Amino acid sequence: MADALRLFFLGTGAAVPSLRRALPTLAIAFPAETILCDCSEGSQQRLMSAGLSAARIRHILISHLHGDHIFGLPGLLTTQHLLDRREPMHIWGPVGLRLYLEGIASATGHRTRFEVHIHEWEEEETGEVQLERFSFSARRLEHSKPCYGFRICAHPRPGRFDSGEAERLDIPEGPLRRRLLDGESIALADGRRISPNQVVGRSRAGSCIAYCTDTRPCASGVELARGADVLLHDSTFGAELQSLAEETGHSTAAEAAMVARAAGVKRLFLWHLSGRIGEAEDQALLEQARALFPESHLPEDMTSWSLPLVREE
Repeated sequence: MADALRLFFLGTGAAVPSLRRALPTLAIAFPAETILCDCSEGSQQRLMSAGLSAARIRHILISHLHGDHIFGLPGLLTTQHLLDRREPMHIWGPVGLRLYLEGIASATGHRTRFEVHIHEWEEEETGEVQLERFSFSARRLEHSKPCYGFRICAHPRPGRFDSGEAERLDIPEGPLRRRLLDGESIALADGRRISPNQVVGRSRAGSCIAYCTDTRPCASGVELARGADVLLHDSTFGAELQSLAEETGHSTAAEAAMVARAAGVKRLFLWHLSGRIGEAEDQALLEQARALFPESHLPEDMTSWSLPLVREE
């Protein structure tokens, strides 16, 4: 689908990789650009296996500085240098991100020929950051280390052009129709003025994805996910390990479902799954979530999910 976003679950595990689940990395593929949320070790190979080019990545969002979320980042930058990348890379995340990357560069002596722009924040939340194909905002979650969740939204699209009404109004094809689609009023040769709302429908909101990894259930997570089309939420443990979730700053699958329900999202993907969870436990984890939020799903590594760039009316 040309007018679609595609989520690639490159790694759905937590802390320690297993043969079933790699460490957490989400790729969001737009028609002409790919975003990464976190960059765990092995991300480069998983990008290749998914048929995604790292050259199309211009923005990487880092939730926090625990190793299972960032140890793949230096390798990805190094490979892009060796492949003669020239386009800048923007990396967004908490304070300490610059020290981490510059420390590795200092120790190894490696530099990149392309520009790497590191954007750090320490505030509880960011405003909306407007980029070429999407916008995002970040809020501090509740974890053992400063950790941010993200809300990523495709830009709104103009409303649909009503060609039939344009014909009835004798609006010629070409630049005048384009100006109407761009939101301008026009004057016809016979003196009539036509406004965009006569032939163009309402603007269509872009689809939104909320990414809330490594967190206890919290108000920030609910606000990031409010009305989102998709929520990926920390679901590290099952209900039987509730006390461990509280102790380590993580959530159970049932708690992730409660966040999804409170936020009114359309679909929940359980994320950051403990290595304790084997194939035999998958169904139990999913049932715990679906008892509270029926549209809960448990993705396997290297699977994907598509959704329209604009929200379905």
